[in-house]
Amino acid sequence: MRPPRIIGFHSVKGGVGKSTLSVLCAFWAGREDGNAKQVVLVDTDPWGDCLKFQQKRKKLELSCPFTVVPGEDFDLKNKVVRNLDSDLIIVDIPPRGVKAVGGILRTCDLIAIPNRVGGTEFDRLEEMFSDYDAAGLGKIPKILILNEIESRPSNLIQRWFGGGDQTLHQNLLAFAKSKNLPVVEISASLDYKRLMLEAVSPWEWHKKSKIKKYQSPKLFREIQILFDALGIP
Repeated sequence: MRPPRIIGFHSVKGGVGKSTLSVLCAFWAGREDGNAKQVVLVDTDPWGDCLKFQQKRKKLELSCPFTVVPGEDFDLKNKVVRNLDSDLIIVDIPPRGVKAVGGILRTCDLIAIPNRVGGTEFDRLEEMFSDYDAAGLGKIPKILILNEIESRPSNLIQRWFGGGDQTLHQNLLAFAKSKNLPVVEISASLDYKRLMLEAVSPWEWHKKSKIKKYQSPKLFREIQILFDALGIP
């Protein structure tokens, strides 16, 4: 039997969209069509947002095209989820340093790194990659996700005072280029943010909404680019 592919979402900083992106990708991979996969989302984050998401779906009597399990159900040695078959395992990794979560990172076939355009995040990103190399994780493929790049008020302020936001954005892109790191950019979207709050996917919301959100077509294009980059057909 072919072992499941493992994609981990990791950042040393919380609030960058790890859990939301984990759920979004699990939704797409497990969707009910010809490409459906057996998807397990492993929630190792102490906040347990992915587990809470699954509970919300149950309360709303909505089916979930993937299974969420706690971190203790993930067998790190054998790279499988106990008592569950899967084609794809998505891991929401705690916002901790590389040393603290190195065991989880070593199981991954791909490490997805959400990041927001900002000075603090950029400094931490550089430190993360130094720590990856020091921990012997340099050869694991990685992808940088520049998340909600239009949503921060500070971006607007920086644009008024000398275009600082553009410089930060360019610095992140230059850093990715220096590391031969693929980059996907996702702009702000109400549909995207609503996912964890209301436990409804952007696709479900778009279908039931009488007023189609203007962000949705753009969001869907950006998310499709992300899925392609992650290798999720």
